Amino acid sequence: MKEASKLQVLTGASPTNELVRSTAAPAASAKELHDRFHRGSGYVYHRFGSNPTVSGAERALAELEGAERSVLFPSGMAAVATLFFAARRAGIRRLLLQHQAFDQTVKLAAQLHRWGDMVVEAVDPEALGGALRGLDGEPALLYLESPSNPMIVVADLQGIAREFREACPDGWLAVDSTLAPPVVQRPVALGVDVSLHSMTKYLYGHADHMGGAVSTSAAIAERLRAAQVLLGTVATPESAWLLTRSLKTLGVRMATIDRSADAVARFLASHSEVLEVRHPSLMFERFPFLSSQMSGGGGLLSFVLAGGLERARRFCDGLALIEIATSFGGTSSVVEVPVDIDWKDQGETRLPGLLTLPRELIRLSIGLEAQEDLIADLAQAIDVSASP
Repeated sequence: MKEASKLQVLTGASPTNELVRSTAAPAASAKELHDRFHRGSGYVYHRFGSNPTVSGAERALAELEGAERSVLFPSGMAAVATLFFAARRAGIRRLLLQHQAFDQTVKLAAQLHRWGDMVVEAVDPEALGGALRGLDGEPALLYLESPSNPMIVVADLQGIAREFREACPDGWLAVDSTLAPPVVQRPVALGVDVSLHSMTKYLYGHADHMGGAVSTSAAIAERLRAAQVLLGTVATPESAWLLTRSLKTLGVRMATIDRSADAVARFLASHSEVLEVRHPSLMFERFPFLSSQMSGGGGLLSFVLAGGLERARRFCDGLALIEIATSFGGTSSVVEVPVDIDWKDQGETRLPGLLTLPRELIRLSIGLEAQEDLIADLAQAIDVSASP
């Protein structure tokens, strides 16, 4: 099967992806099965990374990411957990975790810290110097999320990669780039070791399946694959088939979403009832590195209305077009109040130095609806929510 170029993937001319559901591949002889298993020269058993549908999707994503290898997982958190496990097996005992990241990632890191498996420290991506000097040559996993969910914290990935490599040559720099898929941001091309995605979001893009992915070097991918075999965090052939399907429209979907999100962010920023708006499109002047790091702002933004938490909830209830739902990255626009979902128990599992979400923060994911319809719905909901 001929591999597709990045341009082919984005324009819809990606390779035909046959759905092969078989969990084991028969061999003509015992020696052939032995050779396949020990030399990695053929398909053996699905949990060992041996499925042609999964392998084909991994090759397509790796090319799009500009990475040597990609490894697929059944969810974004499965990818995160397997990465942490693989790092620990590689002798890395320190985890530098960005001070605002997805709540479940934070809880997993806090659990590892309490168990004593890893020493975890929260770090500000704009002020890493002290944390890196404190490593004193010890290898570490620096885990960033840029842009972050839901506070939209952005990091200078290229600058941090240089700084980290100098201070920690044997460490791993990982970036959860879920909010900015590879048509928007390519961390590996910026010097990052590991690019991670919850494929459930923009890579699948249809709110119809869960998955995760890590794109990285061949050496780290081998460690991930070994950890995946032990943990059983393998992607199904159906998941891989759906990824190849969705990569065909990733470019056009993100182009539409980017334009609408930019228009919505600017509308909200100009509204007298909106106290704060967070979206990368509003940050390019403050962070000059973004112009070379991201081709757009992505589809997720967060904002704060005057009136506190109850006003935020009334606003959500007043929306007519935009749905109230968690997750993001699908074809439909959705809204949530994060402290009502994952972040409801802030403080119970926190590490020192982590940011606390404003209780009244609203997270909005932009879909494929007409931007003028989205803005009209937001405007009327703001008005409706003004009075209890």
